[in-house]
Amino acid sequence: MHNVQKIVMMRYGYRDENARAETWNPYDDAQLVSVDAEVLKARLGDWNRAIVDRRVKELKKANVEAEKSIASTIARESAVGKLTPEDKTVLRIRDENFGAQRDRYRKEIEQNEALLQKLTSSSLNEIMSQGLVSYWWVFEPADIQTFEDFEASLSDDDDE
Repeated sequence: MHNVQKIVMMRYGYRDENARAETWNPYDDAQLVSVDAEVLKARLGDWNRAIVDRRVKELKKANVEAEKSIASTIARESAVGKLTPEDKTVLRIRDENFGAQRDRYRKEIEQNEALLQKLTSSSLNEIMSQGLVSYWWVFEPADIQTFEDFEASLSDDDDE
């Protein structure tokens, strides 16, 4: 199969040191691009879904931890005995801060899940033109040549 980096460069006219003559036309290989467009779209979708899935997982974990922290703070402060007005104020502020943090997590999770839906239903051209794709791997594919390499790079800390 053709290198994904080269397909992206040909399709969108990027230049690299291996490009043909100065008059190189990225559409010379239009048939190659059309044949591999679905393969490329699948890879882009897979790679971005893996990134977004990982972020959603991290955010959900942080959200659960924030909720546990709120509950433990309330239980600990209440167990001490009668709370002074100052204690109640401190506790209320902590609760509000955790609530705001939890709301930010939930909003980011919703945005990432919306991005997942968009990636799933978008065409290759929409994915590229709307900037839904992270371009780091297009220009620096040295360590990640296949989707399996990409998955391996993500799985290092998944078991935590």
